[in-house]
Amino acid sequence: MLAPVMGRVTRSVLRRVRPGGGTTLPGWVAVKLDPKFVERTAARFALRVVITGTNGKTSTMTLLRHLLERDGCVVVANEEGANLHQGVAAALLEGPGDALVMEVDEAAFPRLAPALAPHLVIVTGLFRDQLDRFGEVRTTRGHLERAIASLPEARLLLNGDDPLVASLAVEGRSLAFRAALPPMDVPSDIPACPVCGGDLVYDERYYAHLGRYRCEACGFTNPATPYEATFGVDGLTMDGRTYPPLPPYLHPYSATAALAAARALGVEPALEAWPNAVGGRGEVRTILERRVSLALVKNPASMSWNLAQERADAHAFFINDGAADGVDVSWLWDARYPPLLGRVAVGGTRALEFLIRMRYLEPRAEATAFPTLQGALMHAVRGAPAGGSVLVLSTYTNLKQAYQLLDRPPAEASSAGTALPAQSPAVPPSRGRGGNGRPARIAWLYPDQMGTYGDGGNLEVLRRRLAWRGRAAEVVRVDVGDTWPRDVDAVVMGGGEDLAQGLIMSDLRRHAGEIGALLDDGAAALVVCGGYQLLGESFEVDGRPVEGLGLLPVTTGRGTSRLVGRMLVESPFVDGLLVGFENHGGHTRLHGGTALGRVVQGHGNALEGAAGEGVVHAHAIGTYLHGPVLARNPWLADLVLGWIAERLGWEALDPLDDAIERQALERFVTASRTR
Repeated sequence: MLAPVMGRVTRSVLRRVRPGGGTTLPGWVAVKLDPKFVERTAARFALRVVITGTNGKTSTMTLLRHLLERDGCVVVANEEGANLHQGVAAALLEGPGDALVMEVDEAAFPRLAPALAPHLVIVTGLFRDQLDRFGEVRTTRGHLERAIASLPEARLLLNGDDPLVASLAVEGRSLAFRAALPPMDVPSDIPACPVCGGDLVYDERYYAHLGRYRCEACGFTNPATPYEATFGVDGLTMDGRTYPPLPPYLHPYSATAALAAARALGVEPALEAWPNAVGGRGEVRTILERRVSLALVKNPASMSWNLAQERADAHAFFINDGAADGVDVSWLWDARYPPLLGRVAVGGTRALEFLIRMRYLEPRAEATAFPTLQGALMHAVRGAPAGGSVLVLSTYTNLKQAYQLLDRPPAEASSAGTALPAQSPAVPPSRGRGGNGRPARIAWLYPDQMGTYGDGGNLEVLRRRLAWRGRAAEVVRVDVGDTWPRDVDAVVMGGGEDLAQGLIMSDLRRHAGEIGALLDDGAAALVVCGGYQLLGESFEVDGRPVEGLGLLPVTTGRGTSRLVGRMLVESPFVDGLLVGFENHGGHTRLHGGTALGRVVQGHGNALEGAAGEGVVHAHAIGTYLHGPVLARNPWLADLVLGWIAERLGWEALDPLDDAIERQALERFVTASRTR
């Protein structure tokens, strides 16, 4: 009895001292006093439901709780969204009830699954999320698969439109929910069938990898289900019953999952109106006669979705890089932004990095970064017309403060901001500035498979930095089965999962001769992470060596640990540091060429920087730096562009104003050395 008593005392004290706080520490106290507190307490509930997945957990949990309470159940839930072990324990301090409805973090689920022993497990969807913590999205799927295997009696309710989730089905105890949505341009997070590795073909793709799919190799496809929702002007329709139109905060898949769960539990959902938003998500307020709404963003899918669903006159982005947000924010480069964002204000620990992302939009946004969220919010509000709208998009660790600001907005912006530098407008390519007047041609290799960490942003950086100097660049995609393009001046390739590398390797070998001839002829190359390994002499997959293209003098084996985190590199090839984020399991050794630099912090080619970072061989750069690397380090981009200019006989490229990038570098270095 001591554990729950002391946990509740801790919660009471915290709520007096810090209203709105106390979401996890009381649980820590309870578990410290009784390590089996979660297991003992959860067992008292007649019904136990767990909701997991990368997106939509909180909104699904909130709606299901609402539906069960309308049916007469007393429900205990972690309504604050604290979904790790301590947060779940804290929610269990709320007292007895009929039903336990808990959202659980994907990585924490294997540990919590036996303790909670749920009767029903709902998996909402799997997207790339916190890559520094989870690794590849297939790794996250592996966490869930292990947890499900430990729960032989639990029923499963799976998102049937997500092949990663649907492939978790266990015969005899799995149900599915599905939805029909209009298509949206969001990059996919899986390169192939999760069952056999074959090609997935989509009859309809809604967004990312969700849609109507089938594998041409093994026949894997969407499961049949009675829980399929359609959406129209009248609202959501499922199994002949129509519910009200969805509010902006509620994702269609969250609504579908909760309604399907209620039906699966024997509850006939009755809704005249959807419940209110919780935890700040979807909150709407009026500030200075402008409608201001708040949304949570955490990965390309959520950012793209929110921007597409609500068109606003101005935007405020609150971007942090805490552990709960994901330290690697390269995902910002994979989100899809509308062409006209209006005034953009940015706050948070990674405000300058997001400002750089805005710099390379086309057309470029009118963006300013602020040292405070208050300053960013009011700048966005004053940038919208009276009667207009502002959309605030916040990562997780800023969400509570953002919600408080909407309730109590400051009268004035409290600080000056940092605006993007004035950029000379692009001028048509000049044939009178020396050399070949044709555009530079850049081959972008396998962008669908090899672009997990925002590496496609490197192409945007190269193209725009040439355009600002009056030079044109043509980016040519090279996908599986394509013929090699003519007149290539540079080759760019990003990183990808081990599965993706295996899928494209045989096709890449077809082009080894063309790529090798280009490099011998002075063409430039930038290959990142997985691309770096593939162009080397050999790399390792599942414990076996695989021959690479042999175009870079490096070999890569598997290390005993994955190398993840911020990286700082002193490079003789540029003036100053190179910065970025690394996330790789390969350990690389050089047999020629020159290391791109000396590792000041991080690992690079091997553990603790023992082999330096990357390689430079002729005009080819291999590196483990993500970010994308050229956006964070425009001086490295200009090195590559200088090689292209030399190949085409152009005059030397004029310098650009990269003051924002240098400020971002200084903050990145400071943050790296204090963590």
